[in-house]
Amino acid sequence: MGIKLIWFGCIVLLGGFVTLVLAYQEQQKETLRKNWPFVPGLVTHCEIVKTTIARLRVPAVGSSPSPDPEYIRYPVWAIQVAYTYRVGDKEFVGSEATSALLTEPADRNTGASDHLKKIAAQINSRPSRDVHYDPADSSESYLVFVEQPARRGLWRMGVGCLAVGVILLAGGWQIR
Repeated sequence: MGIKLIWFGCIVLLGGFVTLVLAYQEQQKETLRKNWPFVPGLVTHCEIVKTTIARLRVPAVGSSPSPDPEYIRYPVWAIQVAYTYRVGDKEFVGSEATSALLTEPADRNTGASDHLKKIAAQINSRPSRDVHYDPADSSESYLVFVEQPARRGLWRMGVGCLAVGVILLAGGWQIR
């Protein structure tokens, strides 16, 4: 029994380390994205819409592509935006309102949350605003930086796995 607990503890510890590495990588990506350079841009359209994740991830042009049929069933509230900006001598059209995909379930009859409404109002407050763009690929851009809430969950899960792994190892060592 003790050896099994030790092995299980090692697996949980390994899972905790992997989760912490993933959380760190996501934090680094978010930090880079937060520090992207910016240029003046012009918002041409901004509204909160009821859509699906599939439509947000793969814009429909001509036909309606569906990367994962499960996404179609779940309606979400999202900010739909269009803006133009210029980097060097090239002009681009952007469609990302925030630095991370920000959606809310639309299965309730209450409409979009105050948080989404606040971000949409912030974007609509002035049509001329800064557009943050990826220096490696100027066609990738966003208007408003938001933290990814899932990243915090990854940190918590990693630390929790480490704690449970240590407890299992200690218990297995005692029983051995």
